[in-house]
Amino acid sequence: MGSPPCELGRGALDEDEVQIRLTHDFEIAAHETTQAEWQAAGFENHAMIGAGYADCGSLDCPASNMTWFDALAYANRLSELHEPALPSCYRFVDCTGTAGDGMVCVRAETTAPSAYECTGYRLPTEAEWEYAARAGTRTPIYSGPMVSHPFGHCAPDPNLAAVAWYCNNAGTTTHPVEKLLANAWGLHDMMGNAEEWVTDVFRGLGYEAPSLVDPGGDLGTSDDRVTRGGVFAATSEGCRAASRAAFNWKVRSSALGFRVARTLP
Repeated sequence: MGSPPCELGRGALDEDEVQIRLTHDFEIAAHETTQAEWQAAGFENHAMIGAGYADCGSLDCPASNMTWFDALAYANRLSELHEPALPSCYRFVDCTGTAGDGMVCVRAETTAPSAYECTGYRLPTEAEWEYAARAGTRTPIYSGPMVSHPFGHCAPDPNLAAVAWYCNNAGTTTHPVEKLLANAWGLHDMMGNAEEWVTDVFRGLGYEAPSLVDPGGDLGTSDDRVTRGGVFAATSEGCRAASRAAFNWKVRSSALGFRVARTLP
């Protein structure tokens, strides 16, 4: 994980390269959870359509405007709806609000000893997300090097535009999923469109021993959570595979969505 010191736009303190070992096979959604999928799970669509920086008005656009807890609740609902039903991966402690509609809790816990040991639907860990996004590549974006990088400026980059909705080609909105090129493993929109909640606590300085094997399996109690992937308003440096950000777990934004993952038996 992480980026080499020579990578343009890298985080100076939180992207040091480190070798992570994942010991569980997993699958991950080919695209971000859509508004249609969100509604099919019984949740009200809170996409901020027509609000300036906003979601596109189509049900095949990413679902957004949910808290981190809402995203976990959706994963549990997906496990319940699966045939046969899968075990729910999360339980919630002292919550306010309705699941899927701005729910905030004192904390969430995994129902198994770690997220990796639950076979129901869940958020990917940060390590799983980066592994999946790279699909075996070592370049800043899975389509190759960044061609244009004026730091902090929105400039055209053909390599990035082929795979990501970002500030130069997205306008001020998200876009329907799976419209740009997938990576080598068939995954779309990993570099842009909506930013994605993942499981992990944001510790700022990346991973340190002993968290080098299956990191992120313990949800912890911090309210700062990692988000991954570029976003429609991001410049190129924010769309790299190693790029990281953090939000308070109660934040709701048209820029924030997620995709689900599942440990395989």
